[in-house]
Amino acid sequence: MDINLEINRRVKCWKENVFFKKIAQLTIQNVFDCNENEEDNLVEISVALVSKKEIKKINWNWRGVNNSTDVLSFAEREVKIKKTISQKNQRPKANKQEYLGEIILCCDFIAESAIMKKRNKEKELAEVFSHGILHLLGLSHGKKMFDIQKKVCQKISGLK
Repeated sequence: MDINLEINRRVKCWKENVFFKKIAQLTIQNVFDCNENEEDNLVEISVALVSKKEIKKINWNWRGVNNSTDVLSFAEREVKIKKTISQKNQRPKANKQEYLGEIILCCDFIAESAIMKKRNKEKELAEVFSHGILHLLGLSHGKKMFDIQKKVCQKISGLK
């Protein structure tokens, strides 16, 4: 599975692009029936790293919520995989090439949240980014989504 991330750094973020790519790979591998070496499938995601002011404006314009937030996900199309992945040991196959959509992250908000929760900010960023990808894939908040996020965070403990 090859993942193409287009990362638009509108503000500074403490993690490099390779970190985001690894989180995307781990998240998608936990959803789709694929392995790391399958390069005939391509998944594309746009990522924008923005300020608290900018994400607040986007949140207001698209959701009617006048607050900053950690992540917003805008799926290119509705993906119906929730039912399939909830079945034991059964995961859908990835399409050959698919643009999933855009994720907007606010690294400052995420870093502040990590401090308030007394968590490692890299793990917080990984969890939030994984969460955004799962929304692009059509998952809603629930046990399956949170289990995947937790699994991704456990696997990144050695990432720098």
